[in-house]
Amino acid sequence: MPEVENAADGGSPKIPTRSSPTPPHTLPSVEFTFSCSPSSAGRLTPTSSVDDTESIDPGLSQRSVTLTTQNLFQNLRLSESAPPANDTGPKVTPTSAHATYRNLFNATPSPATPRTSTQRPRSPTSPLGHVNSNFQNLNIDDSENEESDDNSDSNSLQSSDSESETDEENDQYNIRQEELPKAPIYDLRLQSALRDVCNQLGSLAQLMGQRGDLIRDPESALHELHAQTLAASRFSYPETRTVGFIGDSGMDQKGLARSSGDGAACTTVVTEFRGTDESHPQNYTVEADFMDQTEIRELLEELLACVRKYYTNAFRQVIVAAEQESIKTAAKRAWDTLRSLFPRQPDFDLEFLSTEGEDAVEPILGTLMGWAVAGLAHRPGGRDSLRYTTVARHAGECMEQLDVLTADPRDSEMPALWPFVKLIRVYLRSPVLRTGLVLADLPGFRDLNFARVRATERYLRHSCHEVFVVSTIHRCTTDKSIGDIIGRCARDQPVRMVCTCSENVDAEETARTATQADATRIRQIADRIQDLERRIRRTRTRRKQAPEKKKKGRLLLLSEQKEVAEFELNRFLITRRNTRVTNALIRAWGEKARVFCVSNRLYADHRENDAEQASQYLELSGIKELRRYCQSVPAEAQFRATEAFLQNQVPGLLGSITQWALAGSNAVTVSRAEVLRAVLTAAEATLRQWHSASYSAFCRNYGTHTTQKVGPRCWNIEVLGAGRDQLYSGWETILEWLIENAEWLEEEVSDAFGVVRESIKGHHNMASEALDNLLRNLQTRERCILDAIRSSLGGLIYATEKTKDDTVGGHSSSYIAGIMRPVYNHCREEGGTGSDARRKQAMNRHLSSSRLFMDFAGVIEGDYKALIEETFGALDTKLREEIANVTRDLRAAVTVEGEVPEAGQNRRHTEELKRGLERLKTRLAEAQTTLRELGQQSN
Repeated sequence: MPEVENAADGGSPKIPTRSSPTPPHTLPSVEFTFSCSPSSAGRLTPTSSVDDTESIDPGLSQRSVTLTTQNLFQNLRLSESAPPANDTGPKVTPTSAHATYRNLFNATPSPATPRTSTQRPRSPTSPLGHVNSNFQNLNIDDSENEESDDNSDSNSLQSSDSESETDEENDQYNIRQEELPKAPIYDLRLQSALRDVCNQLGSLAQLMGQRGDLIRDPESALHELHAQTLAASRFSYPETRTVGFIGDSGMDQKGLARSSGDGAACTTVVTEFRGTDESHPQNYTVEADFMDQTEIRELLEELLACVRKYYTNAFRQVIVAAEQESIKTAAKRAWDTLRSLFPRQPDFDLEFLSTEGEDAVEPILGTLMGWAVAGLAHRPGGRDSLRYTTVARHAGECMEQLDVLTADPRDSEMPALWPFVKLIRVYLRSPVLRTGLVLADLPGFRDLNFARVRATERYLRHSCHEVFVVSTIHRCTTDKSIGDIIGRCARDQPVRMVCTCSENVDAEETARTATQADATRIRQIADRIQDLERRIRRTRTRRKQAPEKKKKGRLLLLSEQKEVAEFELNRFLITRRNTRVTNALIRAWGEKARVFCVSNRLYADHRENDAEQASQYLELSGIKELRRYCQSVPAEAQFRATEAFLQNQVPGLLGSITQWALAGSNAVTVSRAEVLRAVLTAAEATLRQWHSASYSAFCRNYGTHTTQKVGPRCWNIEVLGAGRDQLYSGWETILEWLIENAEWLEEEVSDAFGVVRESIKGHHNMASEALDNLLRNLQTRERCILDAIRSSLGGLIYATEKTKDDTVGGHSSSYIAGIMRPVYNHCREEGGTGSDARRKQAMNRHLSSSRLFMDFAGVIEGDYKALIEETFGALDTKLREEIANVTRDLRAAVTVEGEVPEAGQNRRHTEELKRGLERLKTRLAEAQTTLRELGQQSN
């Protein structure tokens, strides 16, 4: 272990570098790199010594060891990763079976605007509480407006066989050409097949749109079929997977309420970076969730308690120096936050907040609450708004909107918004985020009050599918916050580690502590570099004694040899230290602690090189490996969603369109029509009966079963001692019931569709072509319903597991922690003579209250009921849609002789539509074949 730490100190060999200008501060791009320090935009030699760093940017070496998690998203570039609007087709790389970002079927680009040196947007306050960090290198000019973005969307499904002229002429490394992980969803054949299917769906929708009279009639069958076809043509990855990044907030020495560039306080909240979607189609969309009044009161209680703990007589009882310092720091943060909230209240001061007395707290809190509620009138969207959404036209305006939410207002008399912001979402048009990956920056726990800790921990446990703990590489093996963060994660939650600043390794120091073999190799390479430097100097001084052309050639050759040697040394030093740190972390935290050692410096310094030269440095930086891993997180879920789309949803839609087009082709007599319609009406009634009886009974019984197991009525004073075991057993029973009855519900679906199919089979000879298609499509629609049930109930099972952990656990965001918070706050206020006895009495009264566990169970039941209602409501909507689709098909299956159905009103158009259907079916069959092959390979 000591050797790991020694190797982490200092910089790499003292080799001169060429300085480069500091890049303009802009919004974050989506190249997704990880940074502890600002980076230069120019091309540097592969060195990173402390001395040379300081010569380029004084103070940089000091900043390089001050990590804030928000810096992780510093270089997520949008402009460099977005192809022109008319260039969305794949360029197949013969040596690769996996797609690049450019090859993604839904890669909707924004036209890149050339950057100029004069375009320097205003430096904003980051929504992550650190000035110019996350939003530093977006590099999108103000001229890139909504109109250009919209134009790119209109071409999102068009194919192109060649790259744009810009790409052909530009030899620089481009993230759009970076290969995605080797997961089935990113297979190039599947991506191409998806694009083809979506293109054909778009063409079919356009063809259907030629019947404008029917399309505009909401009562026509074609109207709904056209809408569904158009929606299917815009299929995008429907699943999201959230990767949370969290570091030790204490490494940012200014803590929760820290200053921005102009001295305005700003806060740290969970901030998500998401790709644009159907609900948020515009680039630069910022969405903020605000606290409700209950949460506001809870926060004010915490802030007031922190202030009073230091500024009242209670502080005199604290004798441990470390605890005194902690209380003082928390009090200052709380005071700064309260001052931002109440800047113009004449009676607001420390004397008011620290008023002594047994009953002093409640009147103070009531006054603060009144002021806070009055200040909500200034909140975007109004006093009662809990969510605010704004769309910026360009990057600069987006930063201004974020300033409103994250910094003190420019008008010093206006109350700040940031203390009451719960969550910020930023929607960006980005290839990295287009796969369904959500990047979340979480504040560290060290300097947060309880309200913020609980909110952050809950997000960590419930919303993050994987958690990345971030630390600088020189302290990661001794970073105590890593254990704290891992301890706050849910059971079996994947936890990874990101060790930043991997380039910060000193050759001389490493050689002194390394094995003899390693030390010898380091010194040999260093000697070679010094020899090449001497030869370069000699060649330069002899310039007049030899032909200029020959000398230039020799200088170029020597410089290239020196650069190769420098890279060899850096690669050896970095790889060696990365391996040792990785092994140390795995020994400490187990095999699940997958470690990524990254260097944002190496990545930033060399990504502007030509692609061939940049490749080795970018791999050494570790950024590409980490990016590939993050893209693998949503891969499995997106593959399942794509499978459902290609195997169920599209075939069901095509079957319904075919059913519409066949209307009239098998016209029957009136008498036969009456028989068939009676059969189909009965079939429709069977499906509706299943929905109103079996499905409704399932929902009703599940709600009752849940209440019986965890609701207040299941508690009594005699079982308090066994409460935890009882709750755990209750949740296990709920999960067992859910899994068992989900299978029963699926069987009921199959039985209902089986009855329908059998009833139709007996009459298919009356209208064979139409009824044969109907029978085939009934099987497809059945799969759609079963898939909806499995998906919804699978999500409910996942959420139920989380709720169970919150019920029986004692972590900060658990239910018991919330129930105990009032008595904790009360005990914290106690001070003076006899305070210890009073605290114990208060705790005993609270724990012996007959209402304690009744309230505990009541809160759980309320939250879980809301979850059930949300899940079953969404599922019910989906089931109703599918039953409506089947009903439309049933009613289109019978045409009486002499009737003119919609399809028969323009037979020429209907025949064109049938040909379009055949083209789409061909493409779909090819996609399904690819899908099956990939599924077999992954199994």
